[in-house]
Amino acid sequence: MDVRGLKTQCAVMVCGVFAALVLGGLVSQDVRALDDASYAMSQETMSSPAQHISQQDYEVCLVPNYFFEETCQGAGRQYLTSLTDTINLKFAYELVTDARLNYQYTYSIVGRLIVYDREHRDREIFTKEYVLQEDVSGRVWGANVLEIGQEYRLDFQKYNSEAMEFKSANGLSGEAVLVVRMKIDLTVMHGERSITRPVVLDFTVPLSRHTYNIKVGRQPDKDDILMFAVAEEGRDRSVFLSVAGASVLVAVVFGVVIVRRRKLRPKDLCVRYDEKIHKEYGRIIVDLKTPLRAGDYKYCYLVEDFDDLIDKADRVTQNILYSRLPSGRTFYAVIEGDHLFVHGCPYWKHRGSPEDEEREGFGRCSE
Repeated sequence: MDVRGLKTQCAVMVCGVFAALVLGGLVSQDVRALDDASYAMSQETMSSPAQHISQQDYEVCLVPNYFFEETCQGAGRQYLTSLTDTINLKFAYELVTDARLNYQYTYSIVGRLIVYDREHRDREIFTKEYVLQEDVSGRVWGANVLEIGQEYRLDFQKYNSEAMEFKSANGLSGEAVLVVRMKIDLTVMHGERSITRPVVLDFTVPLSRHTYNIKVGRQPDKDDILMFAVAEEGRDRSVFLSVAGASVLVAVVFGVVIVRRRKLRPKDLCVRYDEKIHKEYGRIIVDLKTPLRAGDYKYCYLVEDFDDLIDKADRVTQNILYSRLPSGRTFYAVIEGDHLFVHGCPYWKHRGSPEDEEREGFGRCSE
C-alpha cells in the first residue's frame, strides 16, 4: 500500500473513532437524562450566509489659492502639501445577511503618526497615537442589512507640521505617514446566541514638504457563514438519538471532506504556499510573463515576512510582482528605484542548474 492510501485509511479511521466517541457520549448522556427526568437538552443549529462590503473614499479640500478653481479635489490624485487644508475621509462598511438578525456595534477612529528610519525603511523611529473619534455605539434589530458610515475631516496641516518639526529638530529625512483607522467591534445575534466580527478600515496619508498621495487600506469584500448554535430545553428522549445520528453523519461527512481535500491538495509545499497567497492577496498581485533578474538592480533585499512586503508596496503605492524563475522557484517583489525587495517560499529546498542560479542572481540578496 502506498503512503497516500495509508494516510487516507488513517483519516477515515480517525473520523470513525470520533463518530463512535460522539455517539457513545450522547447515548450515555441520554441514559443519565432518563434517570433524572428534569434534565434534557436539544440543540438546533442555524447558519446564515453573509457578505462583508467596505467602501472607502476621500476628497482633499484646499486653502484659498489662485491656481485651482475647485475647492476640493477628488480621490486618486497627487496633491500639493502647501495648498492642502483638510482631507475628508469617508468610512463605510456594510454587512448583508440572508436572515433577519440583530446587530450591536461599537467603533472609534484613531490616528497613528509614524516617522521611519531613512536607512532602514521598515524601522519606526517615532510614533504617536491620537484618538480622533471617541467610541460610537449603535444597534439594529431584525434586519438583513447593517450599514455603518462615518466621515472624518482631518486637519492635514496640524499633523504634517508636527511630523516636519520632529524631523527638522532631530536632523531626520526619513518618510513620515499618518495612518487613520476605523476599528469596528461587531456582534451579530440570533436569539440568545451571538457571533463577533472585528472590522478595520484605514487610510495612509504621507506627511511631506512638497507633494503626497493618499493610500486607501485594502479591505476586500468577502463572503462569510454565520453559525449560531441555540440551546433549548426539552424532554423528548428521541432528541438525543436524533442529535447523535446527526453528529455521526457530520463526522462521516467531515472525514470524506478531509480525504477529498488531501487528494486534491498539491504535494509541493511551495505550490500550496503560492496558492494561499494568491487566494488572499490576488487583487494586488501582478503575474510577470518575463522572470525578474536580481542582477538588473543595484540593491537586492530578502523580505522574510510577506506582510512586510505588503507594507512596502503600500508605502511606494505599487502592486506586488510575482515571478517564476527558470529554476522553478517563485518570488514576490516590490521595486523602488534601483532597490529590489523580494520574498520567496520559505519551504523551497531545490536548486536549479548553476547557469540558472547565476542568471537569476538572487543569491546575492541580503536580509
